[in-house]
Amino acid sequence: MIREMHEATQESLRALSRTSKRKTIALIVSVVVTLATCISTGIALLNYLNDLRAELAPTMQSASVEEQVMDRPGGIPGGLVSQIKNRYSGKSYTVSTAPEIGEDYWTTGILSMIERRAFFGLTKKLVADPYQPLAVFVRNSQDRAHDVHHAVKTIVSREREESWRDLFPPLATS
Repeated sequence: MIREMHEATQESLRALSRTSKRKTIALIVSVVVTLATCISTGIALLNYLNDLRAELAPTMQSASVEEQVMDRPGGIPGGLVSQIKNRYSGKSYTVSTAPEIGEDYWTTGILSMIERRAFFGLTKKLVADPYQPLAVFVRNSQDRAHDVHHAVKTIVSREREESWRDLFPPLATS
């Protein structure tokens, strides 16, 4: 299909060199329309493949949970950010641990991932939703906060969402 469009574009360009100005403008418009059609077809195909991958992701079994977890240092020194996919639902979550600015305590939050569209809805991207955390845990030291981060990360990746509340550590400790 793309090869046919390319050949049609090449033929239009060849015809462009042997025609008058009025016909030249018409051929340029034809080439632009052909290219726009090709681009929109490619974008539609990419969106279809992305949707198909998203539908099939929960049914695919991964070799280990560690393949589904991406850890990286947070923007604040000592902070942690983990992007996790739940084994059962296939939903993505972010677990973030950071010190509260200007305070002496640390917080760990679980954020669900939401789909944002860009370029007039043509592309999609998963981003964390900072306005609606699913749970927030408070600790007085960095070591305790990191322990909670790793415990929560394990629970979110390996357990069903319905059983999280029973397995989570206490929300706050002194």
